Amino acid sequence: MANPFYTYSGAFIPGTLARAEQVGTEYTSVQAGFAILAIQGTDSGSANTYVVATNGGPSGAYADGNIVEFKAAAANTGASTINVNGIGVVGLTNSIGQSLAGGAISAGTWYRALYNSTYSAFTIIAPTSLVTTSNTISTAPPTHLVGLTPAGGSSTACAPIDVTFAIDQSIVPIWTGAHTFASTVAFNSTVTFAGGLSVTGPTANLFAMLVTANATSGQSYGLKVAGGTNASDQAFSVTNQAASVAFFKIDGTGGATVGTPTGGSQGLGTINATGLFVNGAAVKTTSVSSANPSASVGLSAVNGTAVTFMTSDSAPALSQSITPTWTAAHTFTPSSAVTAVTINAAVNAIGAALVGGTNTVNTYLLTLATGQGSGFSSGLAVSAGTTSGDSALLVRNAATSTIFFEVFGDGEIMFTPPTSASQQATNFYQVGMMDIPLHTTNTPVFQDRGKFINATNNVTIAANSSVAWPIGTTMLIFADAGSPITITVTTDTLLWIPSGTTGVRTLAINSLATIYKFSATEWLIWGFGLT
Repeated sequence: MANPFYTYSGAFIPGTLARAEQVGTEYTSVQAGFAILAIQGTDSGSANTYVVATNGGPSGAYADGNIVEFKAAAANTGASTINVNGIGVVGLTNSIGQSLAGGAISAGTWYRALYNSTYSAFTIIAPTSLVTTSNTISTAPPTHLVGLTPAGGSSTACAPIDVTFAIDQSIVPIWTGAHTFASTVAFNSTVTFAGGLSVTGPTANLFAMLVTANATSGQSYGLKVAGGTNASDQAFSVTNQAASVAFFKIDGTGGATVGTPTGGSQGLGTINATGLFVNGAAVKTTSVSSANPSASVGLSAVNGTAVTFMTSDSAPALSQSITPTWTAAHTFTPSSAVTAVTINAAVNAIGAALVGGTNTVNTYLLTLATGQGSGFSSGLAVSAGTTSGDSALLVRNAATSTIFFEVFGDGEIMFTPPTSASQQATNFYQVGMMDIPLHTTNTPVFQDRGKFINATNNVTIAANSSVAWPIGTTMLIFADAGSPITITVTTDTLLWIPSGTTGVRTLAINSLATIYKFSATEWLIWGFGLT
């Protein structure tokens, strides 16, 4: 006899005597079998994590059929695990391998579990869990919408049997039977009826009303009808209910047939068409004129009133008196290479005015590009006035209150110096002044660079952090006061040449000093009467 707990040694034969060592062997085997039966153990773990040690039970590795019995030290609150005799942590599930619900294990209760290799877990086989749900019945509306595909829930809460579900409005169903719409139906997107559509309207009301929400002109259509595959098919047909009279029909070729009205009040009215045919005959209301068009092409379209037509190969003349506003790029390519475009301006009038758009950044009002070779190319030639006092070129602001740059007829150049460092281009230098302008001030500013400062009191040079003076800035300072004046550089360094000392300098009455910016934060100063 052999089983997982005991294997018979065959040492005992009925009717015979057994030797002492044989008895000992059999005793050991029986003792080992009983030891394995000690599957009960104590739980030393915590909620959801159970740790059991037995005097027998499984050892080495878990195998199908291993049994363990334990008294739970704590109730579980959800999915749980178990570790028996330190072999390893595995799942602790119900008998069909599902994770335990909260409350399936109660503290102080004995449980029997059987190892199942299919689930790689110990499954509780006794006692049967009394837990069906861990929550009470919810009074909230169901959270899932009814759709085309069923969905299994994962919540542990229950819904009352009389709850009302909502239909998912985003589903895309395929209608397979007859459907009746008892009230207004709104289709907010494209709807395809593969088997056709029949609409029966109520008495004295519209059968169907098509309203498009596209407000863009030229992109809105109320109804599109495409029927048939050849010219003999009817793309559109309007008949009476007896289907015996066709009121209006459009064939696959695009030809339209209109029924014959039977009363004066049912007349056809006016049809505006090109190539109009009635009963197969072409209709032309007037004759064609072979005369030249009498009107010219202008900037504004004018509806004609003549009852004659132009021939297809005629062309009107372009009006030469139009005053166009060019809205796109234009290229002028004259036939003569001598004069490209000539503007004959009236006396005391502007020859050409270029007005740029607002808020244009890095956009030029005018771009001049020459294609001539080296030595034959000039970007711009300006010749104005007849005397040396005339301005050949004038650049000023839009308010015409400040002149930035002016070139006179004799070649003399005037310019307005920049007023801040932000107006001074990097690695470019301002055109030098022909004289040393005189400025009476005790607090020189950016535009005093290169000037003769007539100081009537102590002079203060602003720090580089306040006024970003360019390196190389030079000013002459004359003490035009009743007593000596001081010269100070705020924060930055003022170095006296040639002594090499730094700090505030004193300039005697009627004395002159030169100050020069040597680096970003250092100025040099020298002169007569300077101490």
